[in-house]
Amino acid sequence: MAPGTEGTTLSLQVARDDLRRVRVAETSPAGPGPGEALFRVERFGVSANNVTYALLGDRLRYWDLFPAETGWGQIPVWGYLRAVASRSGEVEPGRRAFGLCPMSTRVLMRPDRGDAAGFRDASAARSAVSGVYNAYFWADGDSPGSRIGDLLVVLHPLFWLSFTLDSYLAENGRLTSGAVITSASSKAAIGLAHLLRGRGVPTVGLTSPRHVSFVKQTSEYGAVAGYDQLGAPRRAHRIPDNPDRRRRRPCPAPGDPRSAGRPAHVGACGRQHPRRRQPGSRRRGGRRRGRLVFRSAADP
Repeated sequence: MAPGTEGTTLSLQVARDDLRRVRVAETSPAGPGPGEALFRVERFGVSANNVTYALLGDRLRYWDLFPAETGWGQIPVWGYLRAVASRSGEVEPGRRAFGLCPMSTRVLMRPDRGDAAGFRDASAARSAVSGVYNAYFWADGDSPGSRIGDLLVVLHPLFWLSFTLDSYLAENGRLTSGAVITSASSKAAIGLAHLLRGRGVPTVGLTSPRHVSFVKQTSEYGAVAGYDQLGAPRRAHRIPDNPDRRRRRPCPAPGDPRSAGRPAHVGACGRQHPRRRQPGSRRRGGRRRGRLVFRSAADP
């Protein structure tokens, strides 16, 4: 038996048709086969994103990341993993990585395309999932048991969204007048404000009245205001769920008098958690918000 494969693997699993049903499954792990590596899950974090992974597990193939018995699923979480046994040339035993893992004590992966930054999991079950979820980064220098490790395990994946937003604005937006960021108390918004501040872009953070004090204490925004301090908007700027089915007239181009007062770029990030309907129930009104969408004044 290969070192690190002794004992039982414990996995927290949920019923895919009723997320309120939970069980702890016990399995005896086999040693890694050719090209595989066995990792011990050292630490992981849980946020609202993991609820989304479970609710959209079938639609977005999140259940494929870490397959379980029929009818059961393993909710993906972001965490630190350490290789305990390896028959892969991409990973040496003892190395630590950061990436997606199951709520389990160990996980078997097939590392591929390893380099100085990390590797990718090339397991067949994960081939249909977005590549961002198959990427793992070396974390040998991190301290997962420290306070900073606790923060990184939660903030690291969310900062990717902040970086994506900032990257888009840096490439496509002049932002000469600054940026207004709603939901300013959210972690992704704070990360975006931090990056914009580093580029000298003025920012205004909008948040609920009870979060104003907290947002000011971050010192990431040039100014902070509560929603209750704003006057009634002259016109709502709606972001459609599907940009290919826009029913409204195109936005005027920059410089057109009709574009006065319009934001140059509007981003709708994330989506609301869809409610699972019970059999026989009727769907209530309201729309579910779609994927990350950007519109600029020049968009058709």
